[in-house]
Amino acid sequence: MKRIKDKDFKEFKLSDIFQKAIRGNAIRLQIIREGNMPVIAASGVNQGIAGYYELDKMYENKITISCNGVGSGSTFYHNYPFYITGDAIVLIEKEEYKQYFNDYVSLYLTTTINAKFTKVYTYEDKCTADKALQTTILLPITKEGNPDWHYMETFMERKIKQAKQRLSYLRNIEKTI
Repeated sequence: MKRIKDKDFKEFKLSDIFQKAIRGNAIRLQIIREGNMPVIAASGVNQGIAGYYELDKMYENKITISCNGVGSGSTFYHNYPFYITGDAIVLIEKEEYKQYFNDYVSLYLTTTINAKFTKVYTYEDKCTADKALQTTILLPITKEGNPDWHYMETFMERKIKQAKQRLSYLRNIEKTI
């Protein structure tokens, strides 16, 4: 596997990868009973989760972007069922790319989108579904110039494995102290 500095990259609009960005439902959480469904809203922390309520699942295994508040542009991947409010958008991948979207690829894309969007979008210049789809990100490419899904997957898989090893090492040190 090539090191990231040796890999070729190309700019892609999100609309090249995602068929649509959908704004969630406007909802007043104060009037809804607490429950088990994570509700994604405007936040740059806690995976964008505003709380847990008695609502039906809207999506699962999708990337969301906060489009309001101080966390505007914050991007998260949710590999669990969730509901989304009008303060965030959810990205729906193009049909021809669905087969590549697993946890690792989705986390790679989330990291890349978040790095760009948290610099571009602010409380004053909010992210919208239309703006999101027109925003570009850099992705690794194959020789043919297509997104290199395999590279993204193996890169994130390796990074997560390294992080788990480091965490295990730190836990072992903690036990000896």
